[in-house]
Amino acid sequence: MERKRPLLSDEDDPRLRVVKSFGDAPGGAGSPYRVVADTPALLILEKIPSVNGTPTTGRVLMAGEILSNTTILDVVNVISASRWAGHLHVYGFDSHRLLTFDQGTLQHATSNHPEDRLNRLLVRLGILTATQVEEAMRILRPPRRLGRLLVEEGLITNQELFDLLNKQTEEIFFAALLETEGSYLFTVGDENQIRPNTLAHISIQELLLRGAERLDSVKEWQRLVPDLDLCPELLPGVEVTELDPKLRQVLALSNGERTLREIAGETWLGKYETLKVTRELVRLGCVQLVTRRRDSSEDVTRLVASFNEVLKHIFAVVEQRGNVDQTREEIDRWLEQGEGLQFLAAGLKQDGSIELTPRYAELSEVSGAYLFSEIRSALFQVTSFALFAASMSIPSEVERDLARTVYKRLHAMEL
Repeated sequence: MERKRPLLSDEDDPRLRVVKSFGDAPGGAGSPYRVVADTPALLILEKIPSVNGTPTTGRVLMAGEILSNTTILDVVNVISASRWAGHLHVYGFDSHRLLTFDQGTLQHATSNHPEDRLNRLLVRLGILTATQVEEAMRILRPPRRLGRLLVEEGLITNQELFDLLNKQTEEIFFAALLETEGSYLFTVGDENQIRPNTLAHISIQELLLRGAERLDSVKEWQRLVPDLDLCPELLPGVEVTELDPKLRQVLALSNGERTLREIAGETWLGKYETLKVTRELVRLGCVQLVTRRRDSSEDVTRLVASFNEVLKHIFAVVEQRGNVDQTREEIDRWLEQGEGLQFLAAGLKQDGSIELTPRYAELSEVSGAYLFSEIRSALFQVTSFALFAASMSIPSEVERDLARTVYKRLHAMEL
């Protein structure tokens, strides 16, 4: 399941070659490929047969980008209806999952994402505690497998292990179905490249029905929990003793600093369960969802420095092509009278830059997200007015060029 090795091209050779490392020469060594199709997220290559005419294994039957929350569902529907045998690769935000289909059934599934591992599934299903799993992991040595170790230790039976492996296959399928960004690739005829150590025989139609129910549930939950990159924050006065253990588990990490994506990993609940639990916590009024706090002095310092570079550029242009004293007076007057500028000093420095007032330090106890947002808004206002004030004393063509430059620099800031 490793990604392809580096590609090298040669100006004198229209083919691409897969090589072991970037240090290899583009000519001669490596397998030659030609580009079949490419998209912003996907490059499809076809292997060129060797000199002796040996055919290549594996053909691309479908490939594309994941454009909506039903893309993978639709792709699997086509595979099921056509009763194709092949391998569906699903590349998500931070994962690569591989699903093997044959004659309308799911036979195998693998994943490189931590939440799909057997140890986390055991905890998520409540079969073992996290402590029990961690103790088993400490004594586990390759090539011994976790499932076999748990059977030998008497923690689960052989039948339970078999059922767990099937359940793991299903959960990887559902996780792939829930991906909303990335790309997919369906290949046929490359059986030699994939060697599963277990085989399942699960009806795709049954999985699709259950998967569609999960998609509907997620769509409903997202009305209250729209994004996994939001941070839950515990609200005052919440009584936690009567809550379900999973709710308490998420609540314990709801400090406004961890994203739901991070909580899903730390609790081993996974994204689906974390979304479900958080939706319930929001519904009960236990948490509010906030953006990740930006309250460090380094963030604010970086923010002010970025805007000051723009302000200094405006003043440099005015100094060359306009009346810098007039511009400074206009801005200073506006700063004295403006609203929502309590964090900014009353006047500009000689080079046009601005400083924060001591009031910023006094209000450092305010929510970081609020404080950062207020300072950013004030800096946008002063930059916008500085551009307006500059336009009063510079030629119109210089004003247009300056406005374009300022817009580009503001747009390029990572704020």
